[in-house]
Amino acid sequence: MTAGRSWRLRYRPSASSWVECAVSEATGIDFEHCLQVRERHAFRGARNKRGWYYFATTGDLKWCESRWEMRVLRVLDHDPEVVGVGVQPFTLSYRDRKGSGSHTPDAFVRRSDGGGVVVDARPEPLTHTDAFRRQREATEAACREAGWTYWVASGFDPVFESNIEWLAAYRHALVDPVGCAGALLDACGEAQPIGALVSAFPPAALCRPVVGHLLWRNRLSADLSVALSDRSPVTARSDAR
Repeated sequence: MTAGRSWRLRYRPSASSWVECAVSEATGIDFEHCLQVRERHAFRGARNKRGWYYFATTGDLKWCESRWEMRVLRVLDHDPEVVGVGVQPFTLSYRDRKGSGSHTPDAFVRRSDGGGVVVDARPEPLTHTDAFRRQREATEAACREAGWTYWVASGFDPVFESNIEWLAAYRHALVDPVGCAGALLDACGEAQPIGALVSAFPPAALCRPVVGHLLWRNRLSADLSVALSDRSPVTARSDAR
């Protein structure tokens, strides 16, 4: 499928304005700073659990229409290459062999290299419907036209996601009452087990959250494909000290 000249994006650069443009004109638009295009509705009996996620990378709240969307945002929040995210950033109006259609992606991601990624958060079983296949084909074509990457976030390794969920508890601003963050990074020029670090900088109750925060911020690195524990080795990134 190829994006036609009549394909359009409608978005909200501010609370008081709506703008429409051709897909080919959208490359330089900062969709990560635009307002969401769909109204936030929560109603009794809804099957999806809706709510806000605190996106630590940019220090603001993001509206999620499902727990799965929140989980995807959490993974993006930990990614050091992600510098901005807009939720429900635009509505794509398109025409294909079945006629006219429209689709609102779940997120637009700005990466540190300036590139854009359009994200649809769909649990794997929901990616097989005819309706979503059609939306996916149209969105992929629009992304090619605009020079963006398209990602359907349909699943994560369960161990990796469990680690991210645990580290996300430490995503807020660093609280370091004993001032151990610098010493922890210096001590991790070579790999050190988390348990040994916590024991070396007592009290453990104040040191462990600092280790968690440094891991969340990617200033300490660990193998997140393996369940984190006190035996897990961590190393300071060369640019983090």
